Amino acid sequence: MIEVLVNDRVGKKVRVKALEDDLVGDFKKLLAVQIGTSYEKIVLKKGIQ
Repeated sequence: MIEVLVNDRVGKKVRVKALEDDLVGDFKKLLAVQIGTSYEKIVLKKGIQ
């Protein structure tokens, strides 16, 4: 299981847990449920740490 930190650029940060074999579409649907946004509008980008 992996945990991804997601920032919606409005100030809300969410940690989403997913399995390693989940597809990106599945991950977007999990994220959409947690932040209350349609999964079609979500764009994932790699952040700099």
